[in-house]
Amino acid sequence: MALRAAEWHKLPTSLTELCIDTTLRCGQSFRWRKSAEGEWSAALHGRILSLRQDPQYLHYRVTYPSITTTLPTPPLSNAPSVAPEEDDTLALAHLMKLGFGYRAKYIAKTARIVSEDKGLKWLEDLSNPEYPQFGVEEKPAGDMLEGGREGYRKAHEELLALHGVGPKVADCVCLFGLGWSESVPVDTHVWQIAQRDYRFGKGKHSSLTAATYVAIGNLFRKLWGKEAGWAHSVLFTADLKAFSERVIAKVEVKEEEVVIKKEDEETVMETAVKEVTKRKRIKKEPLLDEGPIVQVKQEPTRRSKRQRV
Repeated sequence: MALRAAEWHKLPTSLTELCIDTTLRCGQSFRWRKSAEGEWSAALHGRILSLRQDPQYLHYRVTYPSITTTLPTPPLSNAPSVAPEEDDTLALAHLMKLGFGYRAKYIAKTARIVSEDKGLKWLEDLSNPEYPQFGVEEKPAGDMLEGGREGYRKAHEELLALHGVGPKVADCVCLFGLGWSESVPVDTHVWQIAQRDYRFGKGKHSSLTAATYVAIGNLFRKLWGKEAGWAHSVLFTADLKAFSERVIAKVEVKEEEVVIKKEDEETVMETAVKEVTKRKRIKKEPLLDEGPIVQVKQEPTRRSKRQRV
């Protein structure tokens, strides 16, 4: 099928507002692929969306399929298929080969339950109505409580009933897939952030218990309300070494030092002015040829003032 590519358009969006190289590499945007020319592309609602960026603009275009007189039948739909039992065995073997270990059987079983027994309607009913799917009317999602809105709590509970799904995985699905932005996926790393930066029960617990998990989520929801999940994501990402080393500012400092000494019958006051410039890396994508993170330059000068005793 031939494709029809539209012209490039642009939005006035600077890198300080949005950096697609950082955003689309964050691990939560699974469909995007970057070409050798620096162009990001993803399939979305039957079309291909392409993005590229310069310091002042975000450029985008949409590629549509061409119109045909007949709809071609996908070859896969007419190909010989295996029985469900054989299909499960093949899926399990493939997942084991990919390194999922004991989780392989959970993934295969849960994927079949969601796709065949539960269905898409089940997932749509669990989604946040304030952020509906494409073409669906927006609806209110209810009042925000300590443990989140009622719809979020229901979605989390139903996801926990799936084979092999724990609290964190359920919260990841709620936040990134179902639109419940108050969902806070907690692991030991997030627990350490809560202890270090928000004085959350430091030293009281030696392990991440179920009660601690809930308490950390409630703490974040108390701080950031309905956006607690996205605030958690910012904190988590900023704490990663790959990102934290790229957020540094430029600082210029002037220091003065007064030295008093006697020469014959005169007291000499000397003020040494030392200019210190610290150049630190700003937020940007890592480069292989980056120089030192900090450079210090000192240019001392002296001013003397003589005072007769």
